[in-house]
Amino acid sequence: MPSAVPVVHIIVTCANRKRLPAPVSLLARSLPEAPVGERASEWLRRLDHSDGPLTVARDLYAGEHWSVVRSLLTVAGDGHVPVEVWVLSAGYGLVNASAKIRPYAATFSAGQADTVALKGSRGEWWRLLAEWAGPDEGAPRSLEQLANRDPDAIVVAALSPPYLDACSEDLSAAASALRRSVQLSVICTGASRSVLSDLRLPGDARLQHELGGTRQALNVRVLAYLLREHHGLLTRDAASATLERLLACQPAAVRYDRRQRSDAEVANFIRTRLRRDPSLSHSRLLRQFRDAGNACEQSRFASLFALERAEL
Repeated sequence: MPSAVPVVHIIVTCANRKRLPAPVSLLARSLPEAPVGERASEWLRRLDHSDGPLTVARDLYAGEHWSVVRSLLTVAGDGHVPVEVWVLSAGYGLVNASAKIRPYAATFSAGQADTVALKGSRGEWWRLLAEWAGPDEGAPRSLEQLANRDPDAIVVAALSPPYLDACSEDLSAAASALRRSVQLSVICTGASRSVLSDLRLPGDARLQHELGGTRQALNVRVLAYLLREHHGLLTRDAASATLERLLACQPAAVRYDRRQRSDAEVANFIRTRLRRDPSLSHSRLLRQFRDAGNACEQSRFASLFALERAEL
């Protein structure tokens, strides 16, 4: 018999910022240049043999994005909605927020030192992670396995575009495994509407006006809004109606006329400014870069900043 109040499984991306440093062996940048399958095999071997400190996943991640995720954990504990939080990690695959993992640095985002796979091969990396036993014995290793284990559940995934790219096939399989496809929803305000359009909730940068924060954390802020404000079962059609009403009240999104720059151009800007003033923080320098009419995603800029700072 289906549960009277189905569990809501929340799927969120991991965070680049960690509260503990990763050992060199668990920096994706240290992997050899090789096909994705070989790199993944070596990565999993390192995870199996690492003696780094074990930390509960929810306590390892840091930054604005994860601060919002931690507020979802509070919702999970207040009894209003039975919520279970899962992390979609480029280093560990699918793990529960309560699982114990080791500090690492791996991401699906392009333009970063610890990128594990680029567009076209992210899905293969994700599938290989799902074949690994993982840190929590017996726990589901894929979204499809999670849905098969709990077919009456509601599943809501708040993902950035690179992570959506990595697990899109898994999401489709999970939707098919649930009792009804509308039990699964995807929030990804930055991706093309053509990507998994049948599973996506409405949302774009206009919601930042209402929900605040940076665009990097907008997906999880939308999720937090739904958990607080949506009444009734959080199916995709019902959640879409809630967000459509919110979108109808928002002003147009602010659009910046900025020019995209290559990694080399961004690195040269950072290097030049740091030589003049080594005390500059990456956030202040990013503001200067954007004020000059240039475009660069925050995490990409931070990664290039860290590389240039280390070489000074």
